Amino acid sequence: MALLFMEGFDRSDYTAKWNTSSGSVQTSATRFGYGGYLSLGAAGGVTITKRVPAAANLILGFAFNAFGGVTYDNMCYLYGDLGATRHLVLRVDVAGSLSLRLGNGTLLGTAAIPSTGWAYIEISATINSTTGRVIVRVNGVVAIDYTGNTKSGGTNTTLDMIGFSGGYSGHGLDDLYVCDTTGTTNNAFLGDVRVQMLLPTGAGSSTQLTPTGSVNNYANVSEVPDNTATYNSGSTVGNRDTYVMTDLSAATGPIYGMQNSIVAWKTDAGIGAMKTAMKVGAGVYYDTTISLGTSASAYLSPIRETNPATSAAWTLADINSAELGAEVA
Repeated sequence: MALLFMEGFDRSDYTAKWNTSSGSVQTSATRFGYGGYLSLGAAGGVTITKRVPAAANLILGFAFNAFGGVTYDNMCYLYGDLGATRHLVLRVDVAGSLSLRLGNGTLLGTAAIPSTGWAYIEISATINSTTGRVIVRVNGVVAIDYTGNTKSGGTNTTLDMIGFSGGYSGHGLDDLYVCDTTGTTNNAFLGDVRVQMLLPTGAGSSTQLTPTGSVNNYANVSEVPDNTATYNSGSTVGNRDTYVMTDLSAATGPIYGMQNSIVAWKTDAGIGAMKTAMKVGAGVYYDTTISLGTSASAYLSPIRETNPATSAAWTLADINSAELGAEVA
């Protein structure tokens, strides 16, 4: 797999997906859709972090808005050694200026960014004490291309965690993707992308879980933001719910992947497990079984880069006809 993670911050469920110290999702911070993440931490302090599979070369892109007038704020971080070593930092030095720095603060390069409004920033990073390389693109154009020492300490030369911070007046963040360079697709810059949220709008072909809240299973998992007081449950292995989803925008271009996200937990002692389910055409396809804990913190968000029924790239019609859900495992 090359596409590791995506996030649109639309459902206000970032606390289930990220390790957080502060911040909020606000509709005023959005670029498209419902919401965007507005980080409100202290200057220079990490606000949200996300562990990703360790990669020799990590690529990420995200929409960024400094909201004008921001000075000297660390904004994006790349870590290695299981998140213990901060190798690289992107910093907003003044409105309209971005700098790339080693984790210890050493300046590696600078770039101009819009002083107001949204910009799409992408980073490709390889960690090495002599032959490391970092490319930073702003709105699709290479703004920094640095070769040299990108290793600020630690042991490993892989990257395994990303982080973002705000400070002062806060930073807007939206439409994030994370890739590595493995596989044959999604292993390079994807360009300016949009992460669209699709919500359940009706019952699918399977409605076998027990609803709590609404009698309509799909309505218990379609709230924005999510409400854990309404849910669907089951204890019989093989019982499954799938839901009809909202459609993608008709103007959608290439589809790089679908991420099926659910929150799940168990309510008693003993083994509890669940797996995400996707019905495409006549077939139902499953992702890895996850063992559950007793808090609503097991966030399952596997990514399918291709249509499992055809092994080809997703089309608009494929996505719009698919049903998403989960099964007791």
